[in-house]
Amino acid sequence: MDWRVLAFPAVIGVALFAWNNYLGALKTNEEAKRKITLVFLAVVLLFSAGFAMRLNPDGEIIDLGYYLTDFSFLLAYLLIAVAALLGQAKYHST
Repeated sequence: MDWRVLAFPAVIGVALFAWNNYLGALKTNEEAKRKITLVFLAVVLLFSAGFAMRLNPDGEIIDLGYYLTDFSFLLAYLLIAVAALLGQAKYHST
């Protein structure tokens, strides 16, 4: 068995543990924390599915895995950029 398959759940576990500690430090309501967590989990699940597909020996599934990992990166990047833009717009309007 490939070492990446064995190490991947540990990496996801550490990322989720760090995310949970980050959310605990936020001073927002529970509904906002739940929405943030759902968006984060969607990105992680898309990346996880893409990474698992990239470990498959079939060429077409590998290509689909690359698309999913690239899409998850793009989704995370766009979410951060939009949040920064909306935060600046809110700050500028006050």
